Amino acid sequence: MTTTFNKLIPDRENSRFKWKINLIDTSKLPYMNGYSKMVNNPEAADRFVVFKNKIIMLHEKGYLDKCVSIEFSDNQTFEVLAILMPETYSHHPKLLATKESEFLSEFYYRRNKNLDMKYFSSPRISFAKEEFLVPTKLGKVGKERFIEYTNALGSMGFEAHQINNFRFDYQKIYGNVV
Repeated sequence: MTTTFNKLIPDRENSRFKWKINLIDTSKLPYMNGYSKMVNNPEAADRFVVFKNKIIMLHEKGYLDKCVSIEFSDNQTFEVLAILMPETYSHHPKLLATKESEFLSEFYYRRNKNLDMKYFSSPRISFAKEEFLVPTKLGKVGKERFIEYTNALGSMGFEAHQINNFRFDYQKIYGNVV
């Protein structure tokens, strides 16, 4: 049986955030754009969680070490909310005294001191909630039910990578649905 997987495509219209990575080595590419949401994938309901998780992801993938700056913007208003650089940052005045500014302050303190970034990890999901990510608990369903179920996972607070892993595991067991 041949299984095909949907390629993750950035959702340029419905993403909450967008970023432009201004690369140090511009010989191949001067910059790269990124978006906080992929097509047909839910985005966490909490705006701060998305903000935090995407900045951590950029750090973990090494982009803060490969760039001059990263312009992190609101994708609906196009306002630049923060400019991230390897050792420092600046942010829009509307982020003063918010969870976002507190996060950036702590993030850069830890980054510059080479402290463990696991401090920012999301809390573990309880075992009972993790069962929602077991494909055999859902069983074989039709296309509409599968889409409805994966959208519900996003509403329950599961992150995109967890939902994508669920889709992958489901397709390994039951074949393509979508």
